[in-house]
Amino acid sequence: KKALELSLEAVESRPANASFRDTLARIYLAIGESLDETDSERLEYLRASEQEFKIALKISPSNSDYRIGMATVFLSLGKCGDARTALKMAGDAGPNPTQQDEIDGLAVKLAECERDR
Repeated sequence: KKALELSLEAVESRPANASFRDTLARIYLAIGESLDETDSERLEYLRASEQEFKIALKISPSNSDYRIGMATVFLSLGKCGDARTALKMAGDAGPNPTQQDEIDGLAVKLAECERDR
């Protein structure tokens, strides 16, 4: 809760800072993913994460980390097609080796998402 509170304050003080938005998005994502799928708050946190990643990407559209985060949110929401698009854009942006490893790991989850649909 303290991390969420501090992150909200940071975003409020500098709303155009993509890094602050990314941090807030990842906190919302972590909270959402920690909740049971039957918990109504889970969807609220995941949607809040998606919104923050969208804002971060408007500020910094070529950032692969933000695209990877967005893909992770889409997978958590079961939005396989959107996740595929986000992963492709992250891959097309020239990711570093660590980012490529994340993309590869999410591609496996994407295949599972598409298989389960």
